[in-house]
Amino acid sequence: MTLFERTLKMVSATFIAIVLAMLLKLSNSYAAGIIAILSLLDTRTDTIKIAQSRLIATVLSFLLAWMIFSIMGYSIVSFTVFLVLFIPLSYRLGIQAGIAPCSVLVTHFIAANSVSHTVMLNGLLLMFIGTTSALLLNTWMASQTNQLMQLKKEIDEDIKTILCLMAETLSKGSHDVIVIQQHIRHVKHAIMVAHQMALREYDNAIFQKDDYLLEYLYMRENQVSNLVNMVEIMRNIPLAVQQSQQLAALLYETMNQFDEHNTGLELLEGIATLFRYVRQSTLPQSRIEFEARALLYTFLIEFNRMIEIKHDFYLVRTQEKNK
Repeated sequence: MTLFERTLKMVSATFIAIVLAMLLKLSNSYAAGIIAILSLLDTRTDTIKIAQSRLIATVLSFLLAWMIFSIMGYSIVSFTVFLVLFIPLSYRLGIQAGIAPCSVLVTHFIAANSVSHTVMLNGLLLMFIGTTSALLLNTWMASQTNQLMQLKKEIDEDIKTILCLMAETLSKGSHDVIVIQQHIRHVKHAIMVAHQMALREYDNAIFQKDDYLLEYLYMRENQVSNLVNMVEIMRNIPLAVQQSQQLAALLYETMNQFDEHNTGLELLEGIATLFRYVRQSTLPQSRIEFEARALLYTFLIEFNRMIEIKHDFYLVRTQEKNK
């Protein structure tokens, strides 16, 4: 939510709450506006939760105030006793969001020197109008779906670029990975931003919540972690390793097949074939060759895990669709 949107919503919610309170001729009508400001949060779900907490806290605070003020009168001592009881109870019940606004409403009883039904109803209506105004304004929440879809596309394109650069590095015999690391940093940042946006979209959905994008981004994040490991291993693989060309070809193929709906099965078979080829190759004749073979195995394990992550994601989502 931009600063302009946040300001507009706060001002609008405050104005609506105060006007409604005035139309109903409630005392301390401006308090409804302050409650509206306090109740406006970043997502619809959070706003609903805090509204529920404050309404429950209002009932509790009014009952306590009625008992305490009826016995002890309207003084700073009785208000202190009220707070001593109300604050821990609120935390115990998980409605601490209502402590501040409810305490302010209770001071209206002291100002009126009364805990009559009329005064209590006035306070209850102020709370109801304030929280309801916030809820109404939060139903207008600009969707970030288009931005999220564009960011998701950029993430996938970045990963494809990384795969392409890795393939070029192996096929051309160059260990310059600075550009690859720059793309990795960029895609990590993009995933973080997209995850925050997807989480807000998820929290703003009240009736139908779909966690597909959150799970998709988590899957890509895990794949990028594997890519980071693969790049580090690749830096140490000797350029003369005979399997480099086959590995480069497989990376190119992964780039070409890299798609949201790809199952990954064909790629897993390709990696398995390369595993078999490495096993059947001539045994290492020196320590350097042995270390190179070990690095190649480690690279293939990371590569295989990266594709398995996508395959597992595909299977889980397919099962959920068929339920």
